[in-house]
Amino acid sequence: MLAGALRWWKLLPVLLVSYTFFGLEPNDLPLDGMVRTTEREMLSLLGETDLPPALAPSPTF
Repeated sequence: MLAGALRWWKLLPVLLVSYTFFGLEPNDLPLDGMVRTTEREMLSLLGETDLPPALAPSPTF
């Protein structure tokens, strides 16, 4: 088994991958716009015609 052969070395890739994922800032993602787009698409698939307005991206710098 690869995991058994690596012993303590398997900790290094796990730490590198977890550091990468924990280092991502969720505040940098336009989550409101992504949720609104998903909402509009789902309502459109259900046949709704009164859709909420799309959200325009706004710069945060």
